[in-house]
Amino acid sequence: DYLFSTTKPEICFKNAWLSGFFEGDAGFWIQSKDLVRVNKDNSQSYNIRMKFYITQKNEKELLNQIKQLFQIPSNIYQKEIPNGHSNEKYNRLETSLLKSHLLLIEYLTKYPFLGKRHICFHRWKRVLGYRTKDYPITKKSIIKLQRLILNTK
Repeated sequence: DYLFSTTKPEICFKNAWLSGFFEGDAGFWIQSKDLVRVNKDNSQSYNIRMKFYITQKNEKELLNQIKQLFQIPSNIYQKEIPNGHSNEKYNRLETSLLKSHLLLIEYLTKYPFLGKRHICFHRWKRVLGYRTKDYPITKKSIIKLQRLILNTK
């Protein structure tokens, strides 16, 4: 006999429930073109675009709770995703906001992924370091960053 809980999970930073949820229904995205930009003062900096996203067929209220918890300013939108024989509409929440990414890293450091997404997350986190730290821009560092981005997808 199996007992299924009918209570809704508490969406908070105090338990690992979201980590398990993200393991199955979330992902990481990094844009890998034009990694270095020239600033107005002719200095160079890394130009990295990153997103964290969650896709759900329903559960818009749950996505709203996650949006509030991680301080994500963007709206939840519907996206058609092919499932083999038709296009289904799914709700999608995504953020490219650094503040939300840092909250996510703090949470997933405390409650880490236990499956395959663990490796992807750590690579994504390393790429985020190029946005938050002042790494030197060299040919070697650009090649390393490109390889890291390709392995994160």
